[in-house]
Amino acid sequence: MESPYPILPNLLLKCIDYNATENRYDFHPETKINHVIYIRTPISLKGTASIDKVITSNCELRFNDSKLDTSIQVTANGKITAYNCVFSASKSCKYAIEIFGKSEGYFKNCVFIGFDIAAVLVRDNSYSKFEDCTFIDSLAASISLCSNASADMIRCKFNGSLKYGVFCSGSFATIVDCEFKNLKERAIFVYDDSSIVIKDSTFEDCKNGICVAKKSIIQLDNSSFDLINLIAISVIENSYFTLKNSRFNDIGMALNVKNSNGEFRDSNIHNTHQTPIALFGKGNSSLISNVSIDTSLVFGIIIRDKASPQIFNCSFENIYDHCFSISDFSSPLIAYCYISSHQNGFSIFNGATPLILYNEIKAKTAFSCLTLGCPIIAMNNCSLCMINTPNNLIDLEFIDYTQYKDENGKEKIIFDSLETLKHYKNYGKNEFMKELKSDKKDEIFLSFEGDIYRLIFQQNGRLQYIPPLNDECECKCCLKHIKKFENECNKCVNCGKKSNILCSPCAHKIYCEECVQQKKVADKCPLCHIKIVATTPIYENFEECAICYDAKPDVVFLLCGHKCCCHECAEQTLTINKKCPVCNSKLSAIRHIFPI
Repeated sequence: MESPYPILPNLLLKCIDYNATENRYDFHPETKINHVIYIRTPISLKGTASIDKVITSNCELRFNDSKLDTSIQVTANGKITAYNCVFSASKSCKYAIEIFGKSEGYFKNCVFIGFDIAAVLVRDNSYSKFEDCTFIDSLAASISLCSNASADMIRCKFNGSLKYGVFCSGSFATIVDCEFKNLKERAIFVYDDSSIVIKDSTFEDCKNGICVAKKSIIQLDNSSFDLINLIAISVIENSYFTLKNSRFNDIGMALNVKNSNGEFRDSNIHNTHQTPIALFGKGNSSLISNVSIDTSLVFGIIIRDKASPQIFNCSFENIYDHCFSISDFSSPLIAYCYISSHQNGFSIFNGATPLILYNEIKAKTAFSCLTLGCPIIAMNNCSLCMINTPNNLIDLEFIDYTQYKDENGKEKIIFDSLETLKHYKNYGKNEFMKELKSDKKDEIFLSFEGDIYRLIFQQNGRLQYIPPLNDECECKCCLKHIKKFENECNKCVNCGKKSNILCSPCAHKIYCEECVQQKKVADKCPLCHIKIVATTPIYENFEECAICYDAKPDVVFLLCGHKCCCHECAEQTLTINKKCPVCNSKLSAIRHIFPI
């Protein structure tokens, strides 16, 4: 059926009020338009229309119970309203609807099927609201928000997009009671000073859940993540997060935070095949509280690269490796946690200086320490645990006031820790949390005499053991073992030759080039149990930093492998020009080299 009014290609009409009857155009069912049409007059459509493209400005389009095979642009303070409509892609159709130039869109009970870039693109100070809508099989994104756009999504379903369900760049979005399922790459990508609020939503069977990057913000409440193959939530590049009251089941990783901050609380994580929580980067002082982690096939939490998070009142059960892996100059505070691990409670290495207080620990080994720094470990309740230093140098049995020998007559070092820490205030949980958030934190947690464990590696790589006080220890026979271990540093763990291969990401130098070529490399680093992702040859014929000509080189550039700078200069190089000063190749990362 043809329209009763003549509609010509490139038709420009005078903009009039929608309620006016004069010159108002109604598209009747089965209207066929095979050219681009420009509309500046209010339009109402009921039925089916096949139109190559509609461009409208400064007026309103209304669609009810319609099926559209077209591409629509709404601009210049325009408005589009659609109820009970189906938008499907014609050949080479990038968008179903593009809303920009301070325009608005309102969609209810609509279905969007198969578009090249996005089903709906909202940009340039425009706004859209979606209620009870379904998005299926877009090649890039279902909804894309750019350039200070905003959108509300309520009870919507996103299914099958090849990249994203929602893409948000420099914009704001609210997502309530929505469902993200079977998304091939990522459910939501929040980028470039964006902000997103998510409530009461579900994420299921996706490759990744949510990524928040480049100074963006996420607030998430009462949501669930199931069958996420890789990472449920990733927060990177100076972004901020608030996550609470949420559930993570049968996933890869729950939370990955790099060079960002935030709070994660009152949530449950169950059955992860990767590490549930990873906290990386300088300035990362995230607060993790009242989070329950049950069943991890790897670690419980990884803390690395100068991160200083605060982990309070969390529980860890059925952790099959180390519950905490703390490394690379990180200084976390871990207090009032319940820790149950099949292997070790804490692995502390590569210059980490954690503060570990008031925890209940049940593990084969409570603490394994390979560190340049001085961790503070006090007031913990440990059951059937040991403390191991390099090569199992020191076994610590938590037996008060009793000399102890094992069944073979081997002497054990015994620390009467609680007796010697009488002067240290025993905070309750509520009081501890209050002080933790106060300005007095540094005063409260200063180092004190009677630390349960002190093993210091000096900057030149030599080992120095500071024995505890007389009333803390009944045996000081470990110094000869430490000297023996010092001679074993920088040797291949397989053949004993000089090690010159860097293991990533842990940065331990434990293999020689010959063993790597013969594929005699374990899946996990034998020192820290971190999975080995890559091995890189180290070129270390540099006696001084190639930039400041003062400090000794202690950092390897990846991927080239040059050990030519000190850590301070390397960090500046990675930030400024991202090129190796020796070979001028592009840098992907830096790794601090440790003596063990």
